[in-house]
Formats: sequence, C-alpha cells, structure tokens
Amino acid sequence: MRNPIRLDGACVIVQLDETKLNHNVKSHHGRGPIRPAWCLCIVDTITQPSIGFTTMIPNRKAITMIPIIERIVRPESIIHTDEAKA
Repeated sequence: MRNPIRLDGACVIVQLDETKLNHNVKSHHGRGPIRPAWCLCIVDTITQPSIGFTTMIPNRKAITMIPIIERIVRPESIIHTDEAKA
C-alpha cells in the first residue's frame, strides 16, 4: 500500500484475466480441490519488459474484482479480457 502499482492510462491496452491455481481432476481419478484458489492478473504490455500485477481473490464475482481493477488500472485505459461475465 505504501508503493501502489498503477498500470498505464490514456488509450493504452491493459490485459486482464483470472486464473485458477488448483489442479483439475483428470479421467475421474482422485479428488478435486475443495475450494479452488483464484488469482487476478493484470498486465501492461506497452512497456518493455511488461509490468504486471497479480493478487489472490476469493471468488470471480464482479463485486470482488472491480475495486481491485479500479485501484490498479488508471482511468481511460483500454482493458482486454476473455469476456468473462464478471
């Protein structure tokens, strides 16, 4: 919080995606994760090397992710995502 990351703004593309960190059960062998762990990743690819921000999130709901996005991504940025509902 003392040194917050702010990713670009003013017509700069920022890529955003959520990622599941637990493994999935293959071929119905073994047990699946009881509570999956989700991570929100935000990457600014305009800089070389790219700058990114990653944080653990309890769920993929909009009410969880939007405050994080507003805190990290500067206004007027263009957000590219996989078009998930949230």
